[in-house]
Amino acid sequence: MSESSARAPVAYVAAGDWAARARSLKDEGWALSDLAGLDTISLDSGSERFEVVVQLFQAGGRQRRTIHVPAEGEPPSLPSAVPVWPAADFLEREAFDMFGIHFEGHPNLTRILMPEEWVGHPLRKDYGVGKVPVEFIAQPLIQIGAPGGDPSGGSSQSEVDWLGQAVNSKDDDENGAAEHASFARAVPESGDKGVNQ
Repeated sequence: MSESSARAPVAYVAAGDWAARARSLKDEGWALSDLAGLDTISLDSGSERFEVVVQLFQAGGRQRRTIHVPAEGEPPSLPSAVPVWPAADFLEREAFDMFGIHFEGHPNLTRILMPEEWVGHPLRKDYGVGKVPVEFIAQPLIQIGAPGGDPSGGSSQSEVDWLGQAVNSKDDDENGAAEHASFARAVPESGDKGVNQ
């Protein structure tokens, strides 16, 4: 294990040593804060393409630590931290789902974000952007009678003001217009004492 001197100490642990090192860190009082996959394809970080970055904290001493564990082989794999820190369960499943990193000894290593039939791992840097065609489906409109709200592309035959709001026709009385405008507020009569007077 090698240490670097940053704000939070950073350690690099070999995948073969990770299970034993995780147990000793737990015995020293370190708790799991986060675990995430990392694709280092464009970084000059070492020989392995994938890593798992583990964030730990020690509540008693209010300390933090970051550990990088390379995922070796094809498919990339390393021992699971779930037997040591059960909170790693969903975090490891996410790293498996998004990066294809396998965790040996994980109790239920299945996809957690993508459907089971999904092919590939979307957060790999070589995963094709735009592989999935986006289908835009017309959504139901709230105000069909409003200008531009006709799904058939026709006009609603309503006049609009400079803000694009429907202008009341002369046939509507004041009460009818207020009923249609749910956002309208009542204006106090001249004799009433309103809130804003």
